[in-house]
Amino acid sequence: MVEVNVIADYGEMVNIGHLSNRGRGRGSKRGGRTSSRGRGIIGGALNPMTPVYAKCDDQLREDLWESLRTLSDSYNLPWLVTGDFNCIINPVEKKGGSPHRMSKSLSFIQCIIDCELLDVGYTGSDFTWYIGWCPNKRVWQRLDRVLINHDWLNLFDSTQVSHLIRTGADHSPLLITMKSKMRDPKKYFRFLDFWIEEIDFISVVEQAWNVDVQGSPLWKFHL
Repeated sequence: MVEVNVIADYGEMVNIGHLSNRGRGRGSKRGGRTSSRGRGIIGGALNPMTPVYAKCDDQLREDLWESLRTLSDSYNLPWLVTGDFNCIINPVEKKGGSPHRMSKSLSFIQCIIDCELLDVGYTGSDFTWYIGWCPNKRVWQRLDRVLINHDWLNLFDSTQVSHLIRTGADHSPLLITMKSKMRDPKKYFRFLDFWIEEIDFISVVEQAWNVDVQGSPLWKFHL
């Protein structure tokens, strides 16, 4: 059993090669720290993971969606995409404030479809982001999520996401747990039983096993 736990806190996210268009101006990259994909060693294999950090304006997120499409077309590998997308895909993912207009979500939804990604789902609170200290102006939204492709599904038996409690930040950390039942294949002893029909079979085996060997007696099986 292989189990990997990753805590993603996008209030103070550590850079491991993430896509971001939070810089100034359309399509700019924050701090010049953008790389094509983050990578993680999971189960002895190199598996791409892409943390993202999106702009607040839906029009300014278009370059980010296009970058994800480019990555999807460039690789045929298990892929996990996670981060602050600053966008919801369903009105039920928002509570408080003005009603959500689905026109703001269509580009993100189309990107998910084009990249053939699946939302992992979650346990815990329905929302990952909160703003407003005034009771009449509080807003909750599910801005952070985890998306995976079909190759990732084939690699892990389960991928689970838990929304953890916020501690001093406006975003909730995400606990991502991947489990796999992959084990080393069993190696069985194999013997061609037709050898026992040979007249000299017993004497040949006895002669081989009576040879002195240095080290473990099990080396006799290799003679």
